[in-house]
Amino acid sequence: MNATTQSPQAQTIGAVNLATHEILEMRELLSSKNVCLTKSATMQALASDPELKTLLQQDVQQSKQAIQELSAILSKV
Repeated sequence: MNATTQSPQAQTIGAVNLATHEILEMRELLSSKNVCLTKSATMQALASDPELKTLLQQDVQQSKQAIQELSAILSKV
């Protein structure tokens, strides 16, 4: 399907076509990851268990990476 025959709800991101509902789901996921990042970063300062701190640090790093990737994709929309 080329750009002239796409449905009005489909948008092209790079080589991937995303429908409107998929873009909305990605934005919802981005919002959720932002909340997770905020919570993990805040709880990291309050945690006294070293293993829990390590898990929270890993979650912060993974959430930052996910946010960057989702933001990069959504910036092309």
